Amino acid sequence: MDASRLDSLCAEFLRYCRISQSHSAHTIAAYNQDLKELALYCSLDKFSAWAEPALVFGYVDYLQEQRSLMPASVRRRIACLRGFFKWLEKEKVIASSPFRGLDLQLKVPKRLPRTLSRSQVLAVTRIASPNPANEPDARERGGCFTAKLDAQATTGLAVRLLLSTGVRVSELTSIRLPDVAADGSGVRIVGKGKRERTVFVGNRRLRRDLLRYIEQRCTGSAESDHLFLNQRGRPLSPQTLRLRLRKISEQLKISPRVTPHRFRHTAATLLIEEGTDIRFVQRLLGHSSISTTEIYTHVSDNSLKSAVELADPLGKLGL
Repeated sequence: MDASRLDSLCAEFLRYCRISQSHSAHTIAAYNQDLKELALYCSLDKFSAWAEPALVFGYVDYLQEQRSLMPASVRRRIACLRGFFKWLEKEKVIASSPFRGLDLQLKVPKRLPRTLSRSQVLAVTRIASPNPANEPDARERGGCFTAKLDAQATTGLAVRLLLSTGVRVSELTSIRLPDVAADGSGVRIVGKGKRERTVFVGNRRLRRDLLRYIEQRCTGSAESDHLFLNQRGRPLSPQTLRLRLRKISEQLKISPRVTPHRFRHTAATLLIEEGTDIRFVQRLLGHSSISTTEIYTHVSDNSLKSAVELADPLGKLGL
């Protein structure tokens, strides 16, 4: 395969994913990285027949042995390659995808999700949220947040929404004012593949604070109707929120550091531990398959310790 021809096909495939498949900007960026990896390999590869199983097996070996990528990274790149070849077959660029009839099993070790403990959740929310006792009422400041309080209030509310709903950070920062229910009980979310769902805010205090935040946000003078804005009045970016959480991690000396996705893992785990049906958690998180949600059914050490101590069969036998 000629290098310029491959680059052209990769660009067309990414355009197809963006327009026809409605993939997110994050997914497109990941696919772009994967296809650059493929192009690099093809520049080193000497296969005479390009779209054959030998190419796939050789590519897997290259990723594992020469690039030393983790199993999950290898599987993601192969998933992109599979989609790319499927599209090439559909567009009649190749007669048949090399993945047809190919028995390729890439096992990825199961890892438990990294969550925050309940004490860490309390510490993070306390340091992230503003202290009303030390700040003047919004009306005394002319009806809107000051830049300093705005950043603190935004971070605090964002953290609590992440912990309450388990939404992805990209979903959180895409929330617009019309997406929030009038009583603050629900939020419309546009997730992966432009799929819509509603997440519900079960905590009454959080509902109240969400509505108060919206009321005091000076929406009339804002350039954007996004729920969360940065200090310049523009939509808050995922990266800005990650940087704020990194500072909180450093203050609290939490390692591994706090990330938005750890909040997602924590939200799901806490709901499961409280007895919430896994099907409800699946819908809340926006998982298309319940098998993805099942990773959260692990029992934490603290929960196991409490359950064993409560049961205490020997003690109940008088031993």
